[in-house]
Amino acid sequence: GSSNPQSPRHARRRAETWRAMSDLLSEGRARAIGVCNMSPRQMEALFEATGVLPAVLQMEFHPALQRNDTLRWCLERGVVVQGYGSGGGYQKKGRPRTGPDFLSAPAIKDAAVAHGVIPHQIVLRWTLQRGVIVLPMSTNSEHQRENLRLFHFDLS
Repeated sequence: GSSNPQSPRHARRRAETWRAMSDLLSEGRARAIGVCNMSPRQMEALFEATGVLPAVLQMEFHPALQRNDTLRWCLERGVVVQGYGSGGGYQKKGRPRTGPDFLSAPAIKDAAVAHGVIPHQIVLRWTLQRGVIVLPMSTNSEHQRENLRLFHFDLS
């Protein structure tokens, strides 16, 4: 089989799955349904098949991967965007960090100093100000507290 997500077979499977999820929604067995890592074209195809747009799109979103066209498409249609990867990757205990290192970019570091916060808080706040829900990951209680301290400053 084809591993190309644009193949007709994958499109058919997405439509079948979306139809089943839409049925759960109309039956009241789900309050909302969403998708992950889909393009506007793929979401339009789901809508054409069922008349139902996703309530939420989860996608990687951070300064190094802004996806402005997809974000604009979603915001114009009321599709909530939930961004992951706002920390620039992740790190498993005892393993090297993976993902882009935009947290050490001069503009982000300078903004952090100007606002008296850490670079990660700048990126989370920037993401929120773009209209994207953040999905920060941390098992460290201090980092979790930092993730909550985002609303005492604005970025221009």
